[in-house]
Amino acid sequence: MRAHFDIPVTVLARRGSGRLRRICDIKEAACVLLELWPADRRDASYTAAKRDCLDVLEGRCDGTAARKAFMAAALDGEISCGRRKSCADRSQRTA
Repeated sequence: MRAHFDIPVTVLARRGSGRLRRICDIKEAACVLLELWPADRRDASYTAAKRDCLDVLEGRCDGTAARKAFMAAALDGEISCGRRKSCADRSQRTA
């Protein structure tokens, strides 16, 4: 299941690199949380976001709460770069 975000969450791809990554759906968010999240930034908001994203992928809830939790974790982890333009253009390129 891929729950697309209406508005992406932009995070630092790697701290210190200056590179940005636009997260446009739950699958991408879960991947970042599980594989790329800085170990020293895995706090309670990280745990909540990971749980919510995995729940969406397993069909237990919708993506709205998971996006909010992911955004909160990114802000708490100081890797959020705010909101960027819609992901609609990206969806059309990858469809």
